[in-house]
Amino acid sequence: MEFFNPNSSDFSCKFRFFMTWISSAESFGDRELLAMNSLSKAHPSGSLIVASNSLDSRSGMQILRPFLEKGLKVTAISPDFNYLFKKTPAQGLSYRFGGIYLDTDIIILKSFSGLKNAIGAQTIDLDIGKRSKLNNAVMIFDEGHPLLYKFIQDFALTLDGNKWGHNGPYMVSRVVSRVAGRPGYNFTVLPPIAFLSGELEQD
Repeated sequence: MEFFNPNSSDFSCKFRFFMTWISSAESFGDRELLAMNSLSKAHPSGSLIVASNSLDSRSGMQILRPFLEKGLKVTAISPDFNYLFKKTPAQGLSYRFGGIYLDTDIIILKSFSGLKNAIGAQTIDLDIGKRSKLNNAVMIFDEGHPLLYKFIQDFALTLDGNKWGHNGPYMVSRVVSRVAGRPGYNFTVLPPIAFLSGELEQD
């Protein structure tokens, strides 16, 4: 993908970020803009691809242009699934290129520098002191990491849009429970405090 071409004269990307947006461009609102602004401040040398049919448009470019003018290397693309699947056993930008997947409402407070092959715990069972559910809002993985393949495989096999979380945190939790400790699946589960949830007040 030309966007990630390290031989490009303007290539200075240290962090690769990915988001998805399936709603209309008009519904890309203040919360999402705040998330993108926090990304650009915490990772000024980063790049962001938003996989979105609606933002890959003239109106989408108007939304993204202020971030381009601030120096963030950002683009929206309509997913080319034939390209993403080529020579890989699975789908997904993160799997093919490696990098950081973010939900569009994640506010970044500090750099992700130093994090590698990591995912966050959403809840902890205080009785046993172990994680009870993982969070898929932030995932940081190397290119072709086998855990990402397992996520995508489970998603394709068990997709159910009628159950909240079935394709998100519960999917991540059940896959990790199956592969934890197996050779080749090296990853870190960060405590809930790493990715706190909370309410933001706006003036």
